[in-house]
Amino acid sequence: MTEEFRYEDACDYLLNIPKFTEKHTGEHTKAFIDSLDIGDLGSRVIHVAGTNGKGSVCSYLHAILTAAGYHTVLFTSPHLVRMTERFSVDGKEIGEDVFLEAFLKIRDLCERMQKEQGLSHPTFFEFLFLMLLVICKDTDPDYVILETGLGGRLDATNAFPKPALCVITKIGMDHMAYLGDTREQIAGEKAGIIKAGVPLVMQTSGPESDDVLLAKAKELGAKVYPVSVGESGVKFKPKNIDFSYQSHYYSIGLSLAGHAAYQIVNIKTAILAYELLKQDPEKRLSAEELKQVIEGHVWPGRMEEILPGLILDGAHNDDGMESFLASVQTDGATGSRSLILAFSADKDVEGMLERVAKSGLFTAFYATAYQEGRSLSPALLSEMMTQKGLTATACETVSEAIRLAIEKRTQDAPIYIAGSLYLVGEVKKMYEDGMLEGRYND
Repeated sequence: MTEEFRYEDACDYLLNIPKFTEKHTGEHTKAFIDSLDIGDLGSRVIHVAGTNGKGSVCSYLHAILTAAGYHTVLFTSPHLVRMTERFSVDGKEIGEDVFLEAFLKIRDLCERMQKEQGLSHPTFFEFLFLMLLVICKDTDPDYVILETGLGGRLDATNAFPKPALCVITKIGMDHMAYLGDTREQIAGEKAGIIKAGVPLVMQTSGPESDDVLLAKAKELGAKVYPVSVGESGVKFKPKNIDFSYQSHYYSIGLSLAGHAAYQIVNIKTAILAYELLKQDPEKRLSAEELKQVIEGHVWPGRMEEILPGLILDGAHNDDGMESFLASVQTDGATGSRSLILAFSADKDVEGMLERVAKSGLFTAFYATAYQEGRSLSPALLSEMMTQKGLTATACETVSEAIRLAIEKRTQDAPIYIAGSLYLVGEVKKMYEDGMLEGRYND
């Protein structure tokens, strides 16, 4: 490797890691962490797990803490377009130079740990997590908002015995091959982030999973602060959703742009988490300031309208699809709706298609595939949709699917794109590269 090693080279290196290593134990990760000498960083970690909503909670909480004047680092996954999206400092995505500097430090560390201790190379996610720690060591944040990668108990991020706060969002059926095939088993894996004496903010998901989390919290003496997933007093309007947040500190009326109804519970979770953190009185946001932060913040790929009537959502599991469809139902559309779908082959595609069919919300369907290798083929997806009574046009590329949907839609009828964050990322890249707007307006 030469001194001309670039950001693009670092991304290529990272993407090729799965070819020569595999997931490791917590002791393996801890050995790398210890070698970085990060001091008391673990006590400033806000650790967030869950099946759906954890990225949104992390993003909203990061926006709130940054607005309040705290120096905050955010780590989320996956990225949609750029790997740098996974790291944000004080509300801003890091630059390629910062990414590359952290990458080179961890690459050198891997070589040294192999020689000195015989430790094998970290996985893709472990490597990125170690890069985060380098960034934190260089920036010395007040808080680190840390989203788990997969599960919780065995996740690389689950390395700190006494974080500032733990958060578990809604639990549903996803990654069953790794986490278990019941909600109780999946909850058991997520419960692995609960720590002795550390407060737990918990979205209620139903007795199967809630009972597991509550039992673990009781065992460890972690006080639980529940957030109900069910909402009342919500008003759906043509362009926004009105709702309120009530607590000991705040009584705020909020308006959420768009129709991502599932974000209401995530916003409430983020605000509650903020309230539970040790506060500097001079940095506490007023109700009006908090309202401005929430209403001005956008977490990409969640009912995101990138062009008028062209809406992206990362729904990629059964619960995510249920929430997506519930949000679509509130959009006020009076004509037809089109739906472009692509899924990873390892997901419960049949279950999600069953929900789409039962919803009766769409009149035109397009089955496609994104470029990432796990995508289900358009032909097979189209066949599966036909079996559910959904007549779909198979399109070999996402670009073709969008073109056909635009050509065939009736005036102002919304076009939704859902099924995977990889799909969302590909469409956003097309938009950023100027490949959509001209076609959309033709």
